[in-house]
Amino acid sequence: MPKPSNAKLNIVRSAGGVVLRQGSSGLEALLIATHNRHRWGLPKGRIEPGEDARAAALREVAEETGITASILGPLERVEYWFRVTAGQRRQKQVDYFLMKYQSGQAVPQLSEVDDARWWPIEEAITRVAYHNSRRLLELAREQWGERAS
Repeated sequence: MPKPSNAKLNIVRSAGGVVLRQGSSGLEALLIATHNRHRWGLPKGRIEPGEDARAAALREVAEETGITASILGPLERVEYWFRVTAGQRRQKQVDYFLMKYQSGQAVPQLSEVDDARWWPIEEAITRVAYHNSRRLLELAREQWGERAS
């Protein structure tokens, strides 16, 4: 979407992860819920000053879900615009990484998310609210076999 002519351009940089694990019934993905558990998505958050995208993605996954993961590799950068106030929009860039579960229990950071839970990958793909999240989960599923070994 082109930048509106009267809006200031402020790019917000974030990072997040598609965390997968091999569960008892197959491949599972970690999702978070917001908006009173009505909107499921991927854990992500703002990159802090002096932090790189990889470190921010690992930190945000741990903070929002209680899960420790390792990065298997980059997935994709997602870019979109969001409204801050009337007449002011910002561009958001989110670097996503394919991650492998290491340890921990899925526990939501209640100050930011309503729930954190493992879902079978096919159910996770249909459950997430945004097209970009579906595409990232599908890409992660495709890359899992070659990167997780």
